[in-house]
Amino acid sequence: MNALPKNVTKFLTENRVVTIACAQNNQAWAVNCFYVLNEDTAALIVFTKRTTHHAEIMLANPNIAGTVSVQPEGILGLSGLQFAARAELLEQDDPRRAQFRNVYTGTVPAAKLMDSDMWLLHLDSLKYTDNKMVVARKTKWERNHAA
Repeated sequence: MNALPKNVTKFLTENRVVTIACAQNNQAWAVNCFYVLNEDTAALIVFTKRTTHHAEIMLANPNIAGTVSVQPEGILGLSGLQFAARAELLEQDDPRRAQFRNVYTGTVPAAKLMDSDMWLLHLDSLKYTDNKMVVARKTKWERNHAA
């Protein structure tokens, strides 16, 4: 897998809330979730119960889109990320679950007390905009699926 660009990794590790958009049967839904980046797999780790409306949709259609953004005072402070991803529910018996739970709880210690399902949002493509240094500066990335 090709690595995420450094500026994208920095942005994703400095922020914590992702907006996830999902759809099924011509019905769209969006939700905000806390996330932690797993840089090695270019995936966002999210805790959310499988019984929520958005999780039920992601189980039926794992192709999602999303954003991570900051709330600037003006256009010169704008920075944000748009992405397409595949949502994967990590079942209780998945051998990767303990590793990803440790990554998540290392950043969000309160999650140690949570009884929740764990998801990986495998980033497939993204566009990052950062107006802090240069207006309309864009970084694009796509997952290389070749082994």
